[in-house]
Amino acid sequence: MPEASLEDEVDPDDTVPIVSLDDLKLTLKFVEHVRNAELKGSGLSNDTIRRLRAPVQSLLDLEEDPDLELCINLYITLGRTSQKDFNEAMNHLSVRFPDSKFLTYEACRKKVEELSGVVSLLHDMCINTCMAYTGPLLALNHCRHCGEPRYDSSKRKPTPRQQFYTIPLGPQLQGLLQSLETAKLVRYQHEETERTINEYSVESEAGTQSIEPPVISDYIHGQDYLKAVISGDLQPDDLVLMLSIDGAQLYEHKASDCWIYIWVLMDLPPDMQ
Repeated sequence: MPEASLEDEVDPDDTVPIVSLDDLKLTLKFVEHVRNAELKGSGLSNDTIRRLRAPVQSLLDLEEDPDLELCINLYITLGRTSQKDFNEAMNHLSVRFPDSKFLTYEACRKKVEELSGVVSLLHDMCINTCMAYTGPLLALNHCRHCGEPRYDSSKRKPTPRQQFYTIPLGPQLQGLLQSLETAKLVRYQHEETERTINEYSVESEAGTQSIEPPVISDYIHGQDYLKAVISGDLQPDDLVLMLSIDGAQLYEHKASDCWIYIWVLMDLPPDMQ
């Protein structure tokens, strides 16, 4: 079967501007993939997709289920031990407390995923960290930069030579909002926005409204943000996120080849972000 290439994805009826630089072509293809992204085929489990589409409406309170609280605490404490050790510990507890309901390692892992929203996705990457096999590069079998093969040829089944994890944002936000404490804290953005609009609204002679805080002490006082709120592009229940990305030097005498990005939830008070 011939290896897929970027040219295979070119659609003559596509509305994407025609460009000649290969890197720019690839960038536009990534833009299209992001624009057309769907949960189906994302790699998320069916349970995770179900929770995204039908969020849990109840608050998280482990004190109401001491058996579950014990299982999760042991899961965290014994995180570096084997599944066998965890299950044996649960079996011993079941003998001592036969009326309690203790979880297996796998059941506890799924419960922690559900409550925390920390779900990982595994992706293939070049052995030399040149690129990731995602988006329009998903079907490639060799690195487009260094030519190294994607799979280990010594294995019977296609086995990636190098992989990396990403942790999707949506499930984590759901996990945060299951906590009463965090749910109250994220009200900061909405309440501070209302206060800013009410206190600093100015109407011009022409009848147009503007908001002019005397001091810019938070992003909420910025004109771009306030215009998005007034125009309705940003609704009261929307969450505000900031992306931060930077290279990291993991070794003292080696140039950086690692990039790390984080999402910052701006709905929280500044000292909590």
